[in-house]
Formats: sequence, structure tokens, C-alpha cells
Amino acid sequence: DRLRITPDFPEEYRFVIGQKTGQGTLNPKTLKIFIELCKKIRYISENDKPILLKNPSDFSNFIYIKEVFPNAKFIFIHRNPIKTLNSQIRAMRTLLKNKSEYMALL
Repeated sequence: DRLRITPDFPEEYRFVIGQKTGQGTLNPKTLKIFIELCKKIRYISENDKPILLKNPSDFSNFIYIKEVFPNAKFIFIHRNPIKTLNSQIRAMRTLLKNKSEYMALL
């Protein structure tokens, strides 16, 4: 919500892999693009922090992700559905209105 998207921002990767593959979840078809995304984030972030990504669409897919990335850590959160919907609408309006140089690199 009106936050600047940078390499240190928790990335919602479904937009990036969805744009390249037509699928917004992590699966065998999108895995190569996802790994490429992580490498790009690591390269431009210039730090040794873990990469923090988010994708609500992959909530039910965490078992597959854990199989592919056994050292991955998961954080499950719960938000008020109405506030979440309002936040998503604002985010989409912002994304459509303002181009992000960072997102364009990915």
C-alpha cells in the first residue's frame, strides 16, 4: 500500500512468473523462471539477507515448495479478508498506474 518496491521488499512472485508463463504458482513448468527470478533478486540486492518472497496463490502449494527447496522457511499469516481485498485493489491500481523500474528488471 503505497510502498516503494525494491530488492529488499517482500516480493509477490506470482506477477513475475505469471507474466512469463501464464501461471502464477510455483510448479515444474514455472520452476526455472522462479529460480531465475531469485538469482536476479540476489544479484541486485547487494546483501546477504535471505530472499523473502510471498505468493498467496501458493498457500496450498507449500508441500511442493518444501520438496523443491528443503531449506525454505514458511510464515503463514492471517489477515482480515475485507482489509486484504481493499489492499489488493489499491495495489493493482498502483501497479497499473505507475511503472516500477525494479519490477521491469525482473
